[in-house]
Amino acid sequence: MKEEVIKFIQNFFIQNVFDIKNSPNRNKKFDEWKQTWLTTINTKSDEQRSRETIIHVQNAVQNRFGSANVLIEEPLQIVVGQNDTNHRLDLFIPSERTAIEICLSAIKNEFEKDVLKGMLDNRVTTLYIMARDYVTGQSESHYGVHSMQQPSAESIIKMVSVFKLNVIPTQLCPV
Repeated sequence: MKEEVIKFIQNFFIQNVFDIKNSPNRNKKFDEWKQTWLTTINTKSDEQRSRETIIHVQNAVQNRFGSANVLIEEPLQIVVGQNDTNHRLDLFIPSERTAIEICLSAIKNEFEKDVLKGMLDNRVTTLYIMARDYVTGQSESHYGVHSMQQPSAESIIKMVSVFKLNVIPTQLCPV
């Protein structure tokens, strides 16, 4: 089921949320918010835009796969200590012990936090971190899934595998 859910999410983003563009200076593909989507969600800040988009995706996933099969905004279940965090998993597939985190902002700000959430929740054995590929600034700095393929991120992914957590970096809009 997790592969079906991942594919569904990717199709949702390709059809509704992002256009795929070519960077003229870097010969790289990247995504850009569709104007129709920005009109649909009608938010101003990047944080609101990300939050509203994730809510739409969560609802679409739950409508397609059912609330018993895919949980949204699932609170972490921490074995050691008191669970007094406000952290939640974006999507959780209990039958496959799989969490899915969707990162629409800077991946460098989200990666470690998402990995930590996967490590802390004893139910999670597989964690998909779905990120976009985007370009920013005049120099067209390129960010996204490839950031999770850098040596520092790869070493974190390798380290948490010792704790039985399989982290899978995944593109939101595969090109």
